Amino acid sequence: MLQHIPKRLDKVSEASNSEWSRIISAAVVNQQFRKQLLLSPCAAVSKGYCGELFNLTDAQKDKIASLAGSSMEEFALQLAQI
Repeated sequence: MLQHIPKRLDKVSEASNSEWSRIISAAVVNQQFRKQLLLSPCAAVSKGYCGELFNLTDAQKDKIASLAGSSMEEFALQLAQI
């Protein structure tokens, strides 16, 4: 039987997924941001992209800081598992 997830948690997950998508989108379209994201993910997301900041909690930034991918594919795969 499926467990019911409260709507509040759904909104939190939805917001997180939206920010993850924004980060990956910025990396896809901008080589500089992509390089920074792979070298220092926490610094890249803290700095933002083109004047836009990413809306992440400290816990989410800590999770991103722990990611280590040598390619965008590896990074995106790890990010999807958060």
